[in-house]
Amino acid sequence: MNTEQGELQQRRRGDEANTVTQRRVASALHAELRLAMARAAGVWRDCGVEPGERVAIALTRHAEAIVACLGVARAGGVAVVVDPALSPSAIEQLWMEGRWRFILAEAREDQAAAIRDFVLTRAEWRQALRAAQPRTESRATISE
Repeated sequence: MNTEQGELQQRRRGDEANTVTQRRVASALHAELRLAMARAAGVWRDCGVEPGERVAIALTRHAEAIVACLGVARAGGVAVVVDPALSPSAIEQLWMEGRWRFILAEAREDQAAAIRDFVLTRAEWRQALRAAQPRTESRATISE
C-alpha cells in the first residue's frame, strides 16, 4: 500500500469516528429535548390544558419558547405563537378571536387588563418546570 492510500484510509477512519461522535451527541441532545418536552407537557396538564385547547406563547425567540410549544403539543393542546412585540391591545384582540386557555408571556403587567388572569409569566413557567416531573404519556390523539 502506498502512502496516499494509507492517508486516505486514515482519513476515512477519522471521518467514521467523527460521525459516531456526532450521532452520540445528537442522541444525547434528542434525549434531553424529549425530557424537557415531557416536563413541559406535565406543566401544561397541571395548569388544566385539555386536548385541542389553544395556548399562546408570547416569548422572545429562545429555546424555552420552543420547549413550551412542544410541551403544549405533547399535552394535546395547540400552541399559538404570538409576537411579544405586539401591543397589549393587539394581543387582547387576538385573544378575543382565539380564546386561548393561557398565554405564556414575560410579565402579567405588560398585558391588557382583560387577559391578565390568563397569563402565565416566564418566571412562573420556569418555577413550574423546575418542580415538574416528566410525563411520558401523551393526551394527543390523531384522527383521520
